[in-house]
Parts: sequence; structure tokens; C-alpha cells
Amino acid sequence: MNKYKKLWQDYYDQVVSLDGLEQQVEQAEHVSQLQRYINYKMKPIYQSDKDWCNAIATELWNDHWSKHNEHSI
Repeated sequence: MNKYKKLWQDYYDQVVSLDGLEQQVEQAEHVSQLQRYINYKMKPIYQSDKDWCNAIATELWNDHWSKHNEHSI
């Protein structure tokens, strides 16, 4: 695994281990709410870290809703 990929995986692991994240994914009405929650909890210093938080939030949001939509079809 290259260095960048390892950094991403480490950051991803930190985000998904946040307390209350699963509840936030289910309660959020829009992905931006989840992004704000993750950014608030992670307290990113650099814009690149904020971008990672937003990307992870979007991924979690899409995963959640794709599973939800599969069950409703």
C-alpha cells in the first residue's frame, strides 16, 4: 500500500469510529448535515483534511442510501 493510500485508510478509520456516526447517517436529511457533523468531530486544520472528511461523509451517505433503496424496490 502506498503512503497516500495508507494515510487515507487511517483517516477513514478515524472517521468511521466516531461516536454517534451511525445515528447521524440515519438521521441526516442531506449529506451536508453529515459532512458538518464529521468536520465538527474531526476538527480538521487543513483544507485537504476537510475535503477528506467531506469525501468520507459522501461515501457513507451513498452506501447507506444505496442499501436503503435496494430494500424498498
